[in-house]
Amino acid sequence: MSVPRNPFHLSETSLKRQTRDYLGWLENLGFLWYERLNSGSIVVAQGDRKRKVELCRPGTADFIIIIKGQVVFWETKSRTGKPSPEQREFGEKAFRNGAIYIHGGAIDALVEMLQAINPKISSPEGY
Repeated sequence: MSVPRNPFHLSETSLKRQTRDYLGWLENLGFLWYERLNSGSIVVAQGDRKRKVELCRPGTADFIIIIKGQVVFWETKSRTGKPSPEQREFGEKAFRNGAIYIHGGAIDALVEMLQAINPKISSPEGY
């Protein structure tokens, strides 16, 4: 018998969408710049030819955010999700090079970090 999904636990895809919407709102207000990152590769059609395009390295965080000169990497995880070895390695390298690396199952940790960097930023409820 399958266990029904808990409707109160957002999927990783839903969390990424929520994060993208919130960061987009803050970017439109001029608080920060962000970009959604993807790892792996894709095949792109160019006329009658196809070519493989390499994206970010495995383990790269889901988002890069630049706020007040600080680089923040955000890795979205579902409530039960755990970082892969590649993601842990990426986070360690980012930290060693002066960036902030956060992974979490809710947007709250990201909001707290952004508010610590810029107290003028409001919570998601405000938009």
